[in-house]
Amino acid sequence: MMKQQEILLKRLISARHEIAQLTNFPTFAHRAQINSILYDYNNDVLKSLNVRFYRKMIN
Repeated sequence: MMKQQEILLKRLISARHEIAQLTNFPTFAHRAQINSILYDYNNDVLKSLNVRFYRKMIN
């Protein structure tokens, strides 16, 4: 059963990568991010949240 799941997971990852490449995105995550509330990885809101969470973690 585990081997079958591993095979399916690899196929899924490969298909997602192929979709990204066909739509001119470096990764599937970059493509998916466009339709999210954060819009992209360079979003200032996301950066601000990361800084605040990091500061809370180290204090």
